[in-house]
Amino acid sequence: EMTVMLDEASPLDECTVDLTPRNLQRFKAQPGRRFRWSCTFLPPTTESQEQNGASPANDLAARLAGGRRLGGGTVMADEGGLVTIPQMRMLKGAQRVVIQQQ
Repeated sequence: EMTVMLDEASPLDECTVDLTPRNLQRFKAQPGRRFRWSCTFLPPTTESQEQNGASPANDLAARLAGGRRLGGGTVMADEGGLVTIPQMRMLKGAQRVVIQQQ
């Protein structure tokens, strides 16, 4: 799992990207293996969440629950063990991407 962002400085509110995670610590993909992925938009935190001192873990859970799914599907690791999600939709702000082996 990872959080990716489309920066506020972006001229567009929405775009598509090819996402290939790199420098991974525990995720090792075997070439040819299939992976399921999903991308969920994380709504911004509210002032009440910030004032109540919400922990980062609780904040992420609340944001995921209130978020909307932007995409998902399956991809295959290439011969080098890299997993690339082609043309993943992103909105301005934070998205949570989850990649799991099938």
